[in-house]
Amino acid sequence: MCTSKLELTAEIVVEELGLTEYFDAVAGSNRDSTRKDKKDLIPYAVERLGGNLNEAVMLGDTWYDAKGAMECGVDFIACSYGYGKDEDMAKYNPVAWAHSPSEIAEKV
Repeated sequence: MCTSKLELTAEIVVEELGLTEYFDAVAGSNRDSTRKDKKDLIPYAVERLGGNLNEAVMLGDTWYDAKGAMECGVDFIACSYGYGKDEDMAKYNPVAWAHSPSEIAEKV
């Protein structure tokens, strides 16, 4: 998970919802507001996973996610079932659209 919310808060929410087993890492911002922007969070998340930024894909539901992916040079898959507006994400030319969680696996 890559969120601009405080990392500790995101970890608590994931645990409380019983979703910990579905995430290999939770990457979020710090109390000092570092890693607040997705352009800073995406590389941090990839690093935490031991991955390569050149092979990463960002899934997101807002233009913030799309913009962060663009700024990091990673592909972006827009999730239309989230909070953001499709027209805002479309401006960043996503490589694919997922209209439900079940569609994500076939897009990656």
